[in-house]
Amino acid sequence: MADAAMDHSDYKGPLTGLGATEEVTRYMEYQWGQSFEKNMTQVRAGIDRLGGDRLREWLEETGYGNSPAFLEALRRFGAGEVSLTKGEAQKRLDAIMSDKKHAYHKSGSTRERQRVMSEVRLLLAIANESDAPAAPGWQPPKPSAQETATASVRAELATLAKKKTLTVDERKKFISLTARL
Repeated sequence: MADAAMDHSDYKGPLTGLGATEEVTRYMEYQWGQSFEKNMTQVRAGIDRLGGDRLREWLEETGYGNSPAFLEALRRFGAGEVSLTKGEAQKRLDAIMSDKKHAYHKSGSTRERQRVMSEVRLLLAIANESDAPAAPGWQPPKPSAQETATASVRAELATLAKKKTLTVDERKKFISLTARL
């Protein structure tokens, strides 16, 4: 059952744009039930351990703060369920980097690629975690232009999908946007 809770592949909500935070909040309230507040406290603890305000900014900029799978991973890390040491994280990173057939090295914007990129970012954060505060001027990685464009398209589609009826122009726009994914 724990593995099924980590999946969240059924979530189709937008990661960015108008209403994204509210939508993922409703989804996570449904998934976590009465444990929602406790789990969100653990998510915040995970964020604090991994990068604090800078990580919060990155999560907001990229939309990963609205990703159920990412929230679940942060919850588990914040709760101490993830017992990955810095050395173990670095070992996993080294294995990913040396395996040229790994999904990390493949181009594209698939859901698997996004999952792998999130995993690599999390492993990097763990492997480079320091007891000292992050150095001034450190900036989290920016999303690629393609990731930003895809998030923008999904946000527009979500806005259109919420309407009960679409005009002819809105239908054309919906089709055009869908083709861009």
